[in-house]
Amino acid sequence: MRTSTGGRDELAGRVQRALSLPTKKEAEHVVNAVIGSLETTLLNHLGSDGFTLKLNPIRVSTEAEWGDYLADLDQEYAYRMFAGRTNQECFLISVET
Repeated sequence: MRTSTGGRDELAGRVQRALSLPTKKEAEHVVNAVIGSLETTLLNHLGSDGFTLKLNPIRVSTEAEWGDYLADLDQEYAYRMFAGRTNQECFLISVET
């Protein structure tokens, strides 16, 4: 699946401001380290009973918010996989596939 850099750029900007980092590059390094650590921790505990990750209960996106998802094969696939599901459901789907 194609990676969107818009969200990661926004996140790096927020991290840069929150930590008062002088450059966006430094913020990107922090973002990459945190994401890598989360991925490793989650993968290491996939089979652990009782290990959970609490995700914010953000509302489910509407079909209108998905935009013209039929115009892009990757976005259409993501829509079929994740539309109408909560963050926790999407996370469980993504680690199972």
